[in-house]
Amino acid sequence: MRLAEKPLTNSVPDQAIGSHGVYMADHMVEIANAKAGMRYAEDQRALLARQRADARLDARTHEADRARGEADMADEAAARASLEATN
Repeated sequence: MRLAEKPLTNSVPDQAIGSHGVYMADHMVEIANAKAGMRYAEDQRALLARQRADARLDARTHEADRARGEADMADEAAARASLEATN
């Protein structure tokens, strides 16, 4: 980009070099933007993967808690039935 910032004389070779310098600077900016976009997409993908894992864990925890509650209720019902059978 330094080449694109240098002042030029009016000679044809200097104008060609200046045009090329501007082209190269523009190309470097495009490359930098593409790299930044790629890094952002990679960061977003990692974030989404963490969120997916957290959601999966929450769902499994909820399912396990519900099953544990059902098992506790079944144990209580069995204990009541056993108590009633002995009376």
